[in-house]
Amino acid sequence: MGSLHAAPRWWQRVLPVTVLVVVVVAVAAVLLPGVRDQLRLSATHEPQRYVELGFARSATGTLEVCSAAGRDAHATFTVTSHLADARDLAYVVTAGGVRRTGTVTVDPGRSVTVDETLRGAGRRYQLDVRLPDLDQRVHAACPGQWSTAGAAS
Repeated sequence: MGSLHAAPRWWQRVLPVTVLVVVVVAVAAVLLPGVRDQLRLSATHEPQRYVELGFARSATGTLEVCSAAGRDAHATFTVTSHLADARDLAYVVTAGGVRRTGTVTVDPGRSVTVDETLRGAGRRYQLDVRLPDLDQRVHAACPGQWSTAGAAS
């Protein structure tokens, strides 16, 4: 003897779940601006605009992060623009309690390398480079040159 109630077909289970998901996404898009912005970006394929911040590379391709002459720290960093327009960006470089501020102008698709010398930073220092307007930062611990004073000869 067969059952009076047949098992629901696959679409009878999938359809209500699909409708529920579409309703939740629609409500989220109406109520939450972040969801709306992400949906717009996904649908329009607009390019993302951003700026890269990093330590500069030498001619041989190695990173030049920490260098010092005496008690002065030398910071070299690169700012690369992927923005639509040229922009002036403020930067802050800190090493061993010494702080230097400045501005760099970057054109779309171009890189600018900035060299800063921070007088009196010390032999060992923490190097911090920030673009405060864009909330970007690179950081390095610079050990300096190790002293051999006190070593047995």
